[in-house]
Amino acid sequence: MRGKVFKLKCQNFYVKMKTIGNKTDVSEDRLHLHVLRHTKAIELINVGIPLNHIQYYLGHAIVLNTSICLSVTGKELEQVIEEKGLI
Repeated sequence: MRGKVFKLKCQNFYVKMKTIGNKTDVSEDRLHLHVLRHTKAIELINVGIPLNHIQYYLGHAIVLNTSICLSVTGKELEQVIEEKGLI
């Protein structure tokens, strides 16, 4: 997909992302390409895309690397339980 999604090379994309991030309240440690990949994986999980498809999409050789995105916070768990009418 290189060159088809973004017209910028990886290094230039990071510089652009950092420039935009400096105009926001986002801390610099969150301005990393891996954070974008992780965020996209979480979005895909949240809409029900199977983990093995996300693994392929992200190019992970091992599904364990993809499964890291499955971790949730207590607040997220509470919200899901509440949506299901269990509390």
